[in-house]
Amino acid sequence: TSPARSFQLGFGPDFVITSFSAPSSAVPGALLPAQVTVCNRGTTMGSSDVTFLVSTATSFSTGHPIAPSEMMLTAQGNLFFSLAANACESRAFTIPALSPNGQTGTFFLAVVADFNRTQLEFSETNNTSPIRSLVLGASADAGVPSADAGVPLP
Repeated sequence: TSPARSFQLGFGPDFVITSFSAPSSAVPGALLPAQVTVCNRGTTMGSSDVTFLVSTATSFSTGHPIAPSEMMLTAQGNLFFSLAANACESRAFTIPALSPNGQTGTFFLAVVADFNRTQLEFSETNNTSPIRSLVLGASADAGVPSADAGVPLP
């Protein structure tokens, strides 16, 4: 007999952040360039926005309410994606270098597709990007994008 394989059956869009890059350090309050790729791995067209979060912890909320250790960042750029099934799109954004506690130190950034869960999706568990670290300090090298691959969420 063949080994058993598991798979999911479903119908609908499924938004996934497949790539997220941003500088790994910054001066607090600086504007940072960020690049995000959103893919619809579902079976139908759908629309989703993206939300940028910063946290003192390496785990993130996937919807409201956000944790006390987190803060939403107001991004500059078109945050709304409308994608056909199996389509991807990359966009550039500008995000502020801020921390939830107003302090300097090491923090963590993530992007969440459909944060407010307005789009019924095939899976709601895969909407968060890999986590990026961000060091906020007085002498940060804010112009160098982070080269690390991020810390995947469980």
